[in-house]
Amino acid sequence: MVAREIERLVTQEFGKGAEMVDFRQIGEGETANVYAFALDRHLTARLLTKSASDAGLASAAIQKLEEYNLAPAIVHLFPAATNALERDILVLEEPVGETLSSENLDDHVFSDLVVELLKVHHNRRTELVDPSALGRKLNHESGEVFAQLVKHLPSLAPGLRDLVSAMQAYLVANEAIFRVPQSLVHGDLYWSNVLVTPVGEAVLIDWLGLSYADYCVDLATFWVGFLRCSPGGMCFGKGAPVEVYYRRLLEIYRQTFNDQTIIERLHFYLPAVYIGDVYALLRGAGGLTEDLHSKVTTYLEEACLAFGLNWSVISKAA
Repeated sequence: MVAREIERLVTQEFGKGAEMVDFRQIGEGETANVYAFALDRHLTARLLTKSASDAGLASAAIQKLEEYNLAPAIVHLFPAATNALERDILVLEEPVGETLSSENLDDHVFSDLVVELLKVHHNRRTELVDPSALGRKLNHESGEVFAQLVKHLPSLAPGLRDLVSAMQAYLVANEAIFRVPQSLVHGDLYWSNVLVTPVGEAVLIDWLGLSYADYCVDLATFWVGFLRCSPGGMCFGKGAPVEVYYRRLLEIYRQTFNDQTIIERLHFYLPAVYIGDVYALLRGAGGLTEDLHSKVTTYLEEACLAFGLNWSVISKAA
């Protein structure tokens, strides 16, 4: 049904001569499924999996992208009201490049990536981050996860409870440092959403999580990407250990924004990213299925480790 409906829309928009070639699903996420196909040029169609009540997600993201001159090559948007799938369908030019990895991260790519990130995060507004909202979000996501753990992995439930209690206490004790101006953030800055082009340029993709928050949300997510790229703790690129690049990134942010509490805020945001990932996994699967036990266990262990003051890897030199 998906292929037929997208083909109908594409033919309607681009003309009767339009013909989809090699239609295939290439990705699946919390907010969107991603399909690729060829026309007179190669395109990527994003089918949002949000409910119809959230069907304006793509439109809102596009508005922010265009407002800040960050728009990728958007070809067309089919609003939910215009198609049988009742989901926004966003058609983009498929970017060309390789996913960022330890193999292609070098000084040139790093410098270009910093430029792209600052282009996003320099868009700030006077409204401050609300620490109480961070606490409510953490309680909501961890509460849903906790309920599933009690049913399916009860041995992990006490650890999550203790972790969240410690994080909430840390948030309350350090409330003032979290009241920073909100920045535009990518919202899903895993390494899989950074491409390196054949000429070594960094390109950010998958902008549907675009919102306003502390830019530490993006920096924490990026660090999680590094850890997943290198479970052993070290991962070497062409120029220097990836860990060194991350320290450099934090120092650039410290200087650019005169940010003296970036490490302290990341100490909260990093485990929050892991908990948010588990929450998203469970939502996508409709609960804690058996095939997710290993991944959920790993994510929660990493969250506890991150907040268990084993933070010296980056904080000692940042």
